[in-house]
Amino acid sequence: MRNDKNQSLLTFEASVGYIHNPRAAARIYKYNPNMKLILILRDPVDRAFSQWNMGRNLTKVVLDSELAEYREFREVITYELDLIKSGLKAVKPPLSYIPRGLYLEQIENYLKLFPRHQIFITENKKLKLHRVEVLNEIIDFLELPAFQWNEGKLVERYKADYKDRTMDDDIRKILAEFYHPYNKDLFQFLGETYEWQ
Repeated sequence: MRNDKNQSLLTFEASVGYIHNPRAAARIYKYNPNMKLILILRDPVDRAFSQWNMGRNLTKVVLDSELAEYREFREVITYELDLIKSGLKAVKPPLSYIPRGLYLEQIENYLKLFPRHQIFITENKKLKLHRVEVLNEIIDFLELPAFQWNEGKLVERYKADYKDRTMDDDIRKILAEFYHPYNKDLFQFLGETYEWQ
């Protein structure tokens, strides 16, 4: 894109829903088949709990939101695991917690359209712990000139408020065991292992 002064501009857009939405890849490709995509993955167990917490918070601030969650986390996970065990991987969005953590299946959906070199994949812990290093990797991926980051100004703008909510250890173990084979396949595809459950 260019503005009125004929200066080159880069436009970024982000959403946690793009990777999971089965129609998003085709729509993005139709818009621009040369689009470069950046995926930041999170431990799927923590991701599911974070999504649930967001939904719980919405019950207090947004009336009748389809994203609001009134069920307990244990109830949600038990329900979805039962559906998956019965052969259903698709849980009606937007409230699907477990399937969204099956990352490799979702990445493969994008690879049907986009070549691998147009997709940059990293992990959120790595971004938090090694922010400048990862940002430089993204700069290289986007083929932009080197940038001098001011690490002191690279702060998180948003921190979720989960109050005193914690995940029960038995539910964490159940989810970790469920995701283990899927994560193993993902790590083999990526050629690196993340320190997940």
